[in-house]
Amino acid sequence: MIKKYQKLLRIIFFISIISVYILCILPVNNISPVQFEGLDKVVHACIFLYLSVLLFLCKFTSSKHFYQFFFLFLFGVIIELTQYFLPWRSFEILDIIFDTLGILLGIILNFWFERKLSV
Repeated sequence: MIKKYQKLLRIIFFISIISVYILCILPVNNISPVQFEGLDKVVHACIFLYLSVLLFLCKFTSSKHFYQFFFLFLFGVIIELTQYFLPWRSFEILDIIFDTLGILLGIILNFWFERKLSV
């Protein structure tokens, strides 16, 4: 069933990557209706969890988990490096750590989906 929607999933994935990058380089507006310490770290993990699951569903390669991790990790590092050079953003190693946590949670979820669908 997923094969039927693979082209659409890939389009959604590429739109998501571009959207995340653009949102990550825009100036930050610190006025938010909900604020607590570490909220941005939770957001980082959730975004990369979403990208990880979506990338898995796209099925770009057969050895998907290594490449999935590598691509998304590299994407997170590129975002942080870009933010380092922007005066209105900042580089944070904790963001990369929470990006990685989201990727790993996505891969674990993907393994679980694979096992459930193959049974």
